[in-house]
Amino acid sequence: MALESAADIIPFHADDYSDENDILPSPRILDPVHGYIGITSYMKEFIDTPQFQRLRYLKQLGTAYFVFPGATHNRFEHSIGVAHLAKQLVEHLRHHQPSLQITDRDVKCVTVAGLLHDLGHGPFSHLWDTAFIPTARPDIKWVHEDASLMMFDFLVKDNNIDIAQDDINFIKDLIKGEVKYSRGRQEKPFLFEIVANQRNGIDVDKFDYIARDSKAVGIGENPNPMRLIGSARVVDNQICYNYKDTTTVLEMFGSRFALHRKIYNHRVAKAIDLMFIDALLAADDYLDIASRIDNPERYQYLTDDIILEIERSTAPELAKSRDIIRRVRKRQFYAEVDQVYIPWAAGKRWEKELTAEKIFQQYQALDATCDKQGDDAHEDEALKVEDILIHHGPLHWGRGSNNPINNVKFYSKRNPHEALLAQTELVTHVLPKRFGEIQVRIYTKNLGTHFGLIQEAYRKVSRTLIESAPSSDDAESSLPLTISPTPPLSVSHSVLSTATTTPVAALTTPKRQTRPLADSRDSSAETLDGSLPAPSRRSSKEMSVDDEVDHHVSADNVLGMVGSSPVIENAFTKVPRGFDPRTPGNTKRSRGGLFEGIDREKGGEGLDVTPVKKRRIG
Repeated sequence: MALESAADIIPFHADDYSDENDILPSPRILDPVHGYIGITSYMKEFIDTPQFQRLRYLKQLGTAYFVFPGATHNRFEHSIGVAHLAKQLVEHLRHHQPSLQITDRDVKCVTVAGLLHDLGHGPFSHLWDTAFIPTARPDIKWVHEDASLMMFDFLVKDNNIDIAQDDINFIKDLIKGEVKYSRGRQEKPFLFEIVANQRNGIDVDKFDYIARDSKAVGIGENPNPMRLIGSARVVDNQICYNYKDTTTVLEMFGSRFALHRKIYNHRVAKAIDLMFIDALLAADDYLDIASRIDNPERYQYLTDDIILEIERSTAPELAKSRDIIRRVRKRQFYAEVDQVYIPWAAGKRWEKELTAEKIFQQYQALDATCDKQGDDAHEDEALKVEDILIHHGPLHWGRGSNNPINNVKFYSKRNPHEALLAQTELVTHVLPKRFGEIQVRIYTKNLGTHFGLIQEAYRKVSRTLIESAPSSDDAESSLPLTISPTPPLSVSHSVLSTATTTPVAALTTPKRQTRPLADSRDSSAETLDGSLPAPSRRSSKEMSVDDEVDHHVSADNVLGMVGSSPVIENAFTKVPRGFDPRTPGNTKRSRGGLFEGIDREKGGEGLDVTPVKKRRIG
């Protein structure tokens, strides 16, 4: 082919072209969990504000950082991660289901909702809204989502962001996961399940924090959120998932439970929670901390640094708070006296009736009978009722005591336009019998030899709670209880385990085709014909092998039973009356420290410094 002559070549003139329609690549940040995340111009408008940058100073896991040094991540990166996943999910739905008519406005609003969903978190995250505020402001009901909406309004106003009021209302409802502010507009119902899914708890917030928290503390791999995002499909205005991903959904709920049990509710982290709550309450009158939730301009500067603010102060009014924080710095934590797991159904009654006052009364009675000259004697500071603290920690798979997968619908490749609840036997035959429990912990501020007596006093009170248990506590099981003085060898494991497995088929009502994993006593569980299943009443002869093992429990270890869930005295935490938690192994602690045995006057002659002979190699 002949080359073009010079006359045939059209010269290039830059002035003939315009760059008005050119699009530059979005700036990106490298995230340790999701890789490179593109930051759009509308995301940048919200990120580059003082209100959002505040999230850099709020630890994602609060006081757990004092236990897990890798948990240095903050609400800032978590919020960007949630925005990224929200955008990924809504764009996936728009691309694969054009019939949903998802608009650019929908994508922007969902992304911004993910970005701002944690804008209202206070110092040390959930410590603030679940413990400090309810104690300091018992007259109000306050959650961090409400503060997020308040800070969202303040952010828009303070930074003159050009956004329509309808969009503001839409974003607020997306953050809460329910229609309130946008009522009257025909918004797409399934969009409210992306950031905060009130239907079944599967949302991008959970996708991010499970992956991010697990990576930070180093507990291993978790389900890849992109697996479920790629599987998502809208059927009947609900976000559903491919049936082959039922295992991934169960893994996600199981990972949530594991994080709560092992990380979020760690014994020491909860002790520090209690200490920081005391420090903040003691400082509240002087620093006026709790009232800042009413004023976004003041709340904007309230972060985890409030602890440093107290430490830096020399005000005598903050002396008590400083002393508590100093104890944390020196790792002289409130001591865990005892702990036990109780069934979900008994949780509210225990929270109401197990009080520090009752334990203290029992302690006084026991203390009066002690041998003041013998091993029971103690010379520590007198114990006060406020030295006894009780923590009730709910642990569950995401939906209280219910199986979380009961509210999740799935579709199949062969029938993508119909969503169904998965049948139990087609999901798995190996699941926990129960999906929720309450962890009860007793702490003491006073680290003296009162420790053993406090434990004994608590156990006396707990026995009375079990002996007086009403029938409502027995809601989890109607099975008979038999106590064997000579239990089989495998019993100790089944007693201590809270997740004993059994064939799920044994838990379903016979001769009825029920919806998946639904307990027969759950009114929300319907059969495929729309009726409620009849309660399952089994005789002792109909019990499975696992049931029999669970119900032959050592009489020596059992305090009582609530349903088929044993409430036992924790043999691993039991201590004698004179136990001193300040002394490892309960042995007499040396006062010499590192230099014990060294004669300082002789220049350390007591130290064995015999040189090691060098060995010739070769």
